[in-house]
Amino acid sequence: MSGVLEPGSRILLLHPADEAYGSDRVLLSVAKYLCEAQAQVYVLLPDDARPGWLTDRLTEIGVDVRHGPLGTARRRYLTKNNLLKYLAGLVKARWFLRRQIRAFDPEIVYVNTSALIIGAFLGRRRRWSLIWHVHEIIEHPRLLAWLFRKLPLTADQVIAVSGAVFRHLSGDTAAAPHVTLLRNGIAPRALVAKPGVAPLRVCFAGRLSEWKGYGVFLDAAIELASQGAPIEFVIAGEPVPNELWRTGEIESAINRRGLSGQIRVIGFHPDVPALFDSMHVVVVPSILPDPLPTVVLEGMRSGCVVIATRHGGAVELIEDGVSGFLVAPRDPVGLQQAILRVLAEPGLIDEIGLAAWTRVESEFTTEVFWRNLSPVFARATDLATKRRRRTGWNHRTAVPTGMPGV
Repeated sequence: MSGVLEPGSRILLLHPADEAYGSDRVLLSVAKYLCEAQAQVYVLLPDDARPGWLTDRLTEIGVDVRHGPLGTARRRYLTKNNLLKYLAGLVKARWFLRRQIRAFDPEIVYVNTSALIIGAFLGRRRRWSLIWHVHEIIEHPRLLAWLFRKLPLTADQVIAVSGAVFRHLSGDTAAAPHVTLLRNGIAPRALVAKPGVAPLRVCFAGRLSEWKGYGVFLDAAIELASQGAPIEFVIAGEPVPNELWRTGEIESAINRRGLSGQIRVIGFHPDVPALFDSMHVVVVPSILPDPLPTVVLEGMRSGCVVIATRHGGAVELIEDGVSGFLVAPRDPVGLQQAILRVLAEPGLIDEIGLAAWTRVESEFTTEVFWRNLSPVFARATDLATKRRRRTGWNHRTAVPTGMPGV
């Protein structure tokens, strides 16, 4: 095995969204690594949403992006009323993707997130290998949880973004030796001095989904703001398209108490580093295990005191009391106490902020991520080469010059 990705390798990346959240940024990082390695990269994104942030970023780095039916398993599709339509969509997605694979003839098909269950139904891998990058811990409902846990294990190689995801998928190394633990990384940057603590600035940034715990953050913010604590709260993020009512509900709860001056709802923020540079505290209050929240790394990189719930991947990123704080899930009182501690001891902002930044710089950069990602792709190309030799297929002379139209 070479251990290094061969220049010119043909790699097809599949991703279920076109946004700017955690898994989207990971996909962009993977694409950047592949471009640095001089691979030929094509990305397929879903056609059930308008082209967005990810399409723009991929295009900027010279990656060919196409949109088509990918059969993404979204919650709104997995209902009694929509299930048959979704299954028909999976058949359409399989036909579409097999056509793309035949045309591009990749050595590797890379599937990002468990939401693309179509990865398990692409057909026999005679000339290519499959990498499945899993970012989720799905526990309920049990049948779907079992499905989303088992299907990625059909890949040749599986990447788990945290120890929590690794254990969720395989239990132990012996049970699934083709599962690799590979934590995400983010681009390094200089530590920026924090603004003066007057007031303390506290932020929630992320998808406004119930499981992300924005309600816990809101409860804590309303209570502290009602007490007159010198704290400014910011909620940055948007709901999924079919739950836009959540923003109005949050704003109504704030306005009823006359707290709009202390708790601001700003929607999606396009520049997360700049947002966090202006904050002292970043709160990640997920009520279900968050596999490896990128927002934790981004807050730490900006030198913020990150307060996260004590489960999922956050416990692998934060050293409690050293590079951040961990609190119990669904506990607005515990969250309030952690925020008030920072307010009472402002020296913690510099002390913990520096420790957090140092931890990210040493363990969770894109350089570290790419270094650990390289052998995964190298193994995949070696496997594809062996399969091609067995079938006598010479892809370098047989492939067409481009992907089929979408």
